[in-house]
Amino acid sequence: MTSHPLLRTAALTISAFPIALGSLALLNPHYMLVEMFEFPLPPAPADQKVTLNQMRSFGIRDIFVGAACLGAWYRGDDVMLGFLVLMGAGLAVGDGFAQRSAVGRGQWGKHWVFVPVLGGVGVGLMGWV
Repeated sequence: MTSHPLLRTAALTISAFPIALGSLALLNPHYMLVEMFEFPLPPAPADQKVTLNQMRSFGIRDIFVGAACLGAWYRGDDVMLGFLVLMGAGLAVGDGFAQRSAVGRGQWGKHWVFVPVLGGVGVGLMGWV
């Protein structure tokens, strides 16, 4: 089953976002954590080190998610691409809850706003609509 080329192009574009954000988190975790996501940085230097390295781990996760989508796009596997985009929607939901728990705000504008787009592209690629 082949899906509409616009859905494939949307998925290709979508996959660039986690790669870009993940690269930024990997290279500049302080900026991603404090400036972009407004998470509080612990005062103790040892705790800061752990927190910033955890942010790097999330960066690696995001790069992997984007790269997995790129791989499915390159191979032309629309169903797998749709499944991976749907999993990205799940990550956005989970990250939004983490944002709300840690900061008390920001879940809608930084995470959950993407869920309908990811869900629509994902189910479209899987042929569910």
